[in-house]
Amino acid sequence: MRDTLPHQGGQRGIGTPQQLRAHLHGFAAAGVDQVIFIQQGGKNRHTHICESLEIFAAQVMPEFKEREEERQRQKMEALAPYLAEAMQRKQYMRPLSEAEVPVCEAYGLSIAQTDEATLDVATRQRREQLRRIAEAAQKT
Repeated sequence: MRDTLPHQGGQRGIGTPQQLRAHLHGFAAAGVDQVIFIQQGGKNRHTHICESLEIFAAQVMPEFKEREEERQRQKMEALAPYLAEAMQRKQYMRPLSEAEVPVCEAYGLSIAQTDEATLDVATRQRREQLRRIAEAAQKT
């Protein structure tokens, strides 16, 4: 796959909007439909990161957004035979009856019912917060 990606400006998300669009088109042609930019790495200032995101949103994303519906349609069309085959192999569980649905005690309730003398400070504080929340909920 690496050989199918472009090797010009815009690599690693760095370059002009035009260079980045060309780079992302290379990814799209290779079948990549999601990328992650890590702009907060290094000594980038917050204002510069925000400016870059604004430029990306205004000058790069629209072209890809316009094509998203068609890309998604083509992807699902290509995946359809594999999805159908997988779904034929799928073994469905029978639905659970009401009696089979497990009842799990909420964490907050288990803390609230614990002997306070055995709790550490942070847990005691959480317990007190939960008690206040429970009281407020009962009032409404």
